[in-house]
Amino acid sequence: MPFRKILSSRERRPDQTTPTLHGEPPLDSRSAGGQDEKNDATDSAEKGYLKLLSQNVRGLTPAKLEEILAYMFKQNIFAVCLQETWQSETETLDQGNGLMSISHGVKREKGKRGTKGVMILLSARGKRAYERRGSIYKTYGDRVLAVKLRVVDNHGSDIDITIIVAYAPTSGHSEEEREDFFMCMGEAYADVAKGEIVVTGADMNASVGTCRTVEGHLEDDMDGVCDDAVGRYGIKHRTNTGTRLLMFCGLENLRLPISFFRKPRGAYRTWTHPRSGLPYQLDHWLINSRDAKRVIDAGTTQRLSVNSDHKSIFLKIRIARNLKKMKPKTMKFARNLLQDRSIREKFITEVERKLHSIHAQITQITGMDLSTDAMDVSAESRYFAIYLQMLRHCENQAKWQVQE
Repeated sequence: MPFRKILSSRERRPDQTTPTLHGEPPLDSRSAGGQDEKNDATDSAEKGYLKLLSQNVRGLTPAKLEEILAYMFKQNIFAVCLQETWQSETETLDQGNGLMSISHGVKREKGKRGTKGVMILLSARGKRAYERRGSIYKTYGDRVLAVKLRVVDNHGSDIDITIIVAYAPTSGHSEEEREDFFMCMGEAYADVAKGEIVVTGADMNASVGTCRTVEGHLEDDMDGVCDDAVGRYGIKHRTNTGTRLLMFCGLENLRLPISFFRKPRGAYRTWTHPRSGLPYQLDHWLINSRDAKRVIDAGTTQRLSVNSDHKSIFLKIRIARNLKKMKPKTMKFARNLLQDRSIREKFITEVERKLHSIHAQITQITGMDLSTDAMDVSAESRYFAIYLQMLRHCENQAKWQVQE
């Protein structure tokens, strides 16, 4: 099944419409109302989630583009975010088989290869969503591109989504360039309507590290304070650019979903240092905390084998209009684990620590000495109730709990 290679402005067919930054005509102007209604019905009948990919391709050649398009068509990928395409133009192109591309680049110097460049590839369903929203895309600086879409969920309701692709400056760039990039990112998020789903696929050139769970709370491995943006899983290494990314996530109330899904060891690497051979996690998905519950799965993938020094990352996201809140998994106290001597000792130590803490607090507040035998029945009852509350807390938070 052949796919059309990417065309330059000189190779574009005469009947193709020249793109503009706002409200350009749909690529296929032959769609009639009846056909649109048929496509809407087809879209709403599909599964209630979208699959997206993102990868730094380190130069998008026609061969790489054809491979990605074929993979999208075969695996039913809704959209692909590409970074470092080295494309020199901002344009939309029909890629055949119902697929399309929206690219943004900077003019290359004569005799030199291109630099930067971002692109979003849309499936046939993605293309219909793009046209349904009015065929709108917008660029922010040289490194950020946003596309407006309107998808149909499995109940026939319209859901507005903005997909952003971004390519951050490397550590070798100046601080001014990096701050300009985050300003452009901020402008892209400022253009998003309230309640709209926003998904960003980006090569952020930033390692954010992980958080760990301490007494039921997330605690940062680096400084003891954890931003809600990052989860427990990933490569435990943070760079200055990673700290800057977490600051941006805090301002925009974003999360990095890959870090919330447990994967096999080594599966979080998206780039390997050419000299040291050390793994780094530089490529990320960003999603609003409000919509984090929509994410079904996220991680790296080996299936798309485009020749690049970066691995691709994937995201599966639900798109239902009124998404039901997932019921929390109930926990039970696994008493059989207390047969293990080491676990039993940890449990006893934890109970004693909690009791001493509660004892000190009650004594300080009430002036009662709960260690005396003269404690009245009511005080003893209150103390026992507090003890039971503490015990339930231990059951919920301790490592010996299991899922039902």
